[in-house]
Amino acid sequence: DDRSADGSDATAHTRGAEVMPLYFDNLPDGMRDVLVSRQGGLFISGFDSRRRVCLVLYAPPFGERLLTLAELPYHDPGGHTPTVLTTHDRPRNQLYTLLYQQPDNLGVAQMALYRIDPASGTQTLLASASSPFWPPAALVARDDGSVLVPLRGLGPILAYDGCNATACAPARPLATAASNATGKAGMVEVHGLLYLIVGSDAVYGSGGHVAVELPDGSLAPLADLSADRHSGRPHNPAILARGGSSLYVVSHELADEYGFALGSIHAYARRAGANSSACAHAGGCWLPPATAVASLSNPHGVAVDEGSGTLYVVEQNSLRAYSYALFSGDVLSFCASGHYDCARAQNAGECECIPGYGGPCCDVDLRGSLLAWLVSAAHLANVGLWSALLPSLLAAAMLIRIAYRRRAARGDGGARRGAPR
Repeated sequence: DDRSADGSDATAHTRGAEVMPLYFDNLPDGMRDVLVSRQGGLFISGFDSRRRVCLVLYAPPFGERLLTLAELPYHDPGGHTPTVLTTHDRPRNQLYTLLYQQPDNLGVAQMALYRIDPASGTQTLLASASSPFWPPAALVARDDGSVLVPLRGLGPILAYDGCNATACAPARPLATAASNATGKAGMVEVHGLLYLIVGSDAVYGSGGHVAVELPDGSLAPLADLSADRHSGRPHNPAILARGGSSLYVVSHELADEYGFALGSIHAYARRAGANSSACAHAGGCWLPPATAVASLSNPHGVAVDEGSGTLYVVEQNSLRAYSYALFSGDVLSFCASGHYDCARAQNAGECECIPGYGGPCCDVDLRGSLLAWLVSAAHLANVGLWSALLPSLLAAAMLIRIAYRRRAARGDGGARRGAPR
């Protein structure tokens, strides 16, 4: 039986010395978040639209089968899609999971916060209330023990305070500049500062920019994400994630009539001295964003394994070569220091280096060498084409060499004949 423990046909892929782009494929289509487990492997959470269940999955390392860690209590007639968000509860080495159901006229639909024990799969309901009108955009566990939930559109930031082993205080709206900002999308905490996306369109999710809540409580834009410095394509920031000392931004193009949208991941690296007090008051002192991975299919969750330097990305739907493969997601893995482009991929995981970069991890800057630039301009992927042309190019070079030597020999002979005796 090739089916995994969650009832799907998810397939694991073992990894060798080099990072394999495809980590898991054939996942349920609604998987959104990915987290790195301290024991190895990944936690993946989301919604399986075929089975209509909300899942927290565990992807073991070394190519083992996908396991269902928890199935959240959820039932619906198939009319709405719930939102499932997951983050680490690091002090307890457990998981926070938020289940949001679309609100109804009777107030029956709930937004509930759970704690899940990865060792046993035990679920603890920490807080529950009628679902707010605006859906949640992120789930952030702060160092002070509180849990923040920014709501999209015109909604505020909700805070669950005093979370202990069995319960949290009921959610309350924050009265801060970040909470009052409209069009909130992703949010993450880095070294005590909140970074969030504000100004996004409530319907299409377009526009918006990354901002940081400064120590004085004010909001300041982090950088202009209107164009990428490698390709110059416009994009819309939608999700934020923290990985090591970098800040990752997932950006989406507008979805087409089938609900598919290409997206990219950009990484902010911190400047030297970013831990100083001056940088804290300036929002962290970040370098301009660089493309980590371009042209992904409906990218959502992002996680970084700092030990191995691996970047994991959840693609909610696998769209390849204009063929629509519904109800299928995957998790891709990349070198966190690399620069990749998946635009020409025929299958999930067939990505290549961005022009100007090379090496096994696509992190070697080749733009200083003319020869390397020519090779990278061919996207380093047309090996078969270069292999086919190599004999012809060598033969042409030999013919040119022979012709040059014959011409030089004739010139030397004529000079000797014309010399005085």
